[in-house]
Amino acid sequence: MKDSIVESVVNQFKQRSEVGIKKYNTTLDRTDLNRLDWIQHAQEEAMDLILYLERLKKELDKKIEVREEIIIYAFRYCLGRKTYAVKDCVDTIINNWHNLSERAKVLFVKEISEHKKQWGDLGMDMDKEQWYRIVNKND
Repeated sequence: MKDSIVESVVNQFKQRSEVGIKKYNTTLDRTDLNRLDWIQHAQEEAMDLILYLERLKKELDKKIEVREEIIIYAFRYCLGRKTYAVKDCVDTIINNWHNLSERAKVLFVKEISEHKKQWGDLGMDMDKEQWYRIVNKND
């Protein structure tokens, strides 16, 4: 049995090596660099990695902008329903938590609590688990 992920990474390393050999006309077996030179190269590569990750973070932050009001409307629609939409709704709230106002966060917890008091529960067990993700997030 072979691990397709490992195979993919090994192939990428081989391809990367071929590109490096063509571009720099040398391999990592070279002996003209001392340890400090190798450390410098590694630091520069690590800095590039940090820059790439930061760029991706910014892209993810822009991925989907949902107005807070829309999230609140979806929350109110889903609260009390016994449907797969509860998980999707809670996932959206959790994924946007850092962008939500304190007012919205408090509102979610308050309305979840009020719903439980009024109706005695929060739906099926799997729904309760989802709603408590929001309650616990606000602790």
